[in-house]
Amino acid sequence: ALALCRDPLPVPLLLQLGALAHAAGDADRARYLFLHACRLEPSCSSWLGAGKACLALAKYVEAEECLCEANMRNNRQPAVWAQLALLCARCDRVSEAEQALEQTVRLDFADGHVLQQLGTALLECGRWRAAEDCFRRAALFTPSALTQKLLADAQLEQHAYKQALGSYKNALQVATAEEGAADVAAACTAQVKIVLAHLGRPEEAAAY
Repeated sequence: ALALCRDPLPVPLLLQLGALAHAAGDADRARYLFLHACRLEPSCSSWLGAGKACLALAKYVEAEECLCEANMRNNRQPAVWAQLALLCARCDRVSEAEQALEQTVRLDFADGHVLQQLGTALLECGRWRAAEDCFRRAALFTPSALTQKLLADAQLEQHAYKQALGSYKNALQVATAEEGAADVAAACTAQVKIVLAHLGRPEEAAAY
C-alpha cells in the first residue's frame, strides 16, 4: 500500500495495516509498517506493534528497544508487559520474565494466545509453576485442546500426576470437538496411558 501512495498514509491506517500483516504472519511487513508509524507519530501502540513484529522475527535487541519505548509511553499497558515477559523468557532472562509476568497479571491481561506463548517459553526455561499459571489464564480466555495439553505438561513436570491426568483428559474431551486437534488428542492419549501406569492403574490405561 505504501508503495502505491504518493502521500503519507494516516498513522491509524498504518497501525491497522501493521496489525493485519502481523495477523497474517508477515512479520517483516508488519515491522516496516509499525516502524514507519513510529517515525511519523510515535506512541505506545506503534512501538508495541514494532516490538511484537521484531520479536516474531527473533530480532531480540531491536524488540527490546521498541518495547521499552512503548513502556515509557504507557507503563500500565498489559500487552507491553506481556511482550516484555515473552522476550525475556526467550532470551533465558527468567527472573526478568517472571517480574514482567507479575505486572501482566496485575494489569488483567486477557489475550489467551499470548499467554499460551508465554507459558510455552517458560516451560522451555524450566519454570513449571509460572508456565502452569500462564496456561491456566490462557484457558480462561482462549480455551483449546492444546492449551489444556500444555497445562497438563506443566503439571506433569511438577510431578502433580493426578492434576496432570485430569488436564490431559480435559484436553481429550476438547479435542474430540475441535477441528484439526487430532495430533493433540494422540499426544494426550499417550500421556494418559503413561500417567495411569505410573499411578498403578494399568486396567484403566488399557482402555485408552
